[in-house]
Amino acid sequence: MKNVVLIVLAGGEGKRFWPFTTNTALFPFFGLPLFAQTIANIPKEVSRMVIVTSRANNAAIRSYRFPIETATVMQKEPTGMADALLACRDVVCEGSLLIVNVDDVVDQTLLSQIVHSAIKSGASGVIPGWKPAKHISSGYLSFSGDRVTGIVEKPEEGKEPSPYANIVCHYISDGSEFISEITKTKSASDDVYEKTLTSLMTRHAF
Repeated sequence: MKNVVLIVLAGGEGKRFWPFTTNTALFPFFGLPLFAQTIANIPKEVSRMVIVTSRANNAAIRSYRFPIETATVMQKEPTGMADALLACRDVVCEGSLLIVNVDDVVDQTLLSQIVHSAIKSGASGVIPGWKPAKHISSGYLSFSGDRVTGIVEKPEEGKEPSPYANIVCHYISDGSEFISEITKTKSASDDVYEKTLTSLMTRHAF
């Protein structure tokens, strides 16, 4: 299996890093820009990478030398994760997707663990989570047994469906189906991406 496309979402506003920077992807971290730290350990199953950039960081990211075949797609406005996926759908084509947020710094083995878990289990997707010490402004995972059945985006404190917050290191086995589902999903809030995943979970095992 070597038909996994790594999608790095780097087109957001980076509000969590204000006032240090509003360009999260280029924030220096241990001697490298943050986007370079995010892709420091690419699983061997990944054949290509697509980085969704912003107007502010597109030139800098495009000038970087990447270890695998890489395309960059500029998201014209920071209008959410679903819009970022739609912006790069023409270059994703067929295959599985491994989707990461540029400003989510995680254990460097996590990406490989996710891909290997998906291959071993045959699951349609893998959605990792973590248990924060207190309520945070994030998506929270819903479960049925050991299966993830949904993501509730930014619930009020005390209304979380579980103690586990969503980590955006998502493996989707059928990228074409996922992107097609995004085009059909509507929401008045900034949670089209999460609603799309939740919709897929009603039909597939995650």
